[in-house]
Amino acid sequence: MESRFNIAVATASFLIILAAATISADENQSAICNAPVAQLLTCAPAVTKGPNPPMPSPDCCKALSVADLKCICKYLNDPRLPPQIDRGLAKQVPGKCKLTMPPC
Repeated sequence: MESRFNIAVATASFLIILAAATISADENQSAICNAPVAQLLTCAPAVTKGPNPPMPSPDCCKALSVADLKCICKYLNDPRLPPQIDRGLAKQVPGKCKLTMPPC
């Protein structure tokens, strides 16, 4: 039960970050760092603090495969990143998707 709550909180937090980033981007844009927002949201469970986070979903990996990972690093290093998001886990997700994450 607590794990589902943590995932829900992390997803909501992730949505807030994405919304803030989207506000600063072009209003017609539905992507952040070249990745579709809806697909990036599927990465939330894989980056949520807690025991045994799941592997990133195929949709998450698909989003990251077209994303500008250096741009993603900027979001991961933002001090406003919600505490439910584990930066270390988030930096591991590209590798779990067989992608190379640049140094952040």
